[in-house]
Amino acid sequence: MIAGQLSRQEKVKLERWIGEKAKAFELIYSIHRDGCNPVTFHLLCSNKDPTVTVLYNTDRSVLVDTLVYHGKVLMAIKFSGQPKYTKFPAKGGYNAIYDNAKYGPFFGTEHELGTFDTTLNKSGNYFTFIHGLTINNSYDIRNVQVQEINNGHTKIVELQVYKITDGPDEIEE
Repeated sequence: MIAGQLSRQEKVKLERWIGEKAKAFELIYSIHRDGCNPVTFHLLCSNKDPTVTVLYNTDRSVLVDTLVYHGKVLMAIKFSGQPKYTKFPAKGGYNAIYDNAKYGPFFGTEHELGTFDTTLNKSGNYFTFIHGLTINNSYDIRNVQVQEINNGHTKIVELQVYKITDGPDEIEE
């Protein structure tokens, strides 16, 4: 399995959370493979819904943002390398995604999780995204602290976008 690839177990959990039948996950964008810039991101990802955006940080925490059938949901599926499945639905009346050709994926009404607005290069083994994670305006995070979601930082080793289609996933583990 390549670094940052969703495991079969994680895909099954996402399928259950989406609440539909079996899904195929097609990797359409990866900052490791395609570069970390807005032009490439939009060329490969715009108008490809439904999608799942996955962020992997240096502490092995995994954050998933879905733009799927029943609205917008943010999910944490790993914390510091350990499975920790937590679901944060978008709050009613808030925009949970910000779509602008000048930016990579941005989530939340006030860029609560911002990725990149220009081409980013790695700093060592990770990319430092332009905004931290302050998702409590757009997502119902209940009593969970941001430190418990992404270790309090956005030092990202990989960001991937998967197009979701009906049917079994063909990726071998």
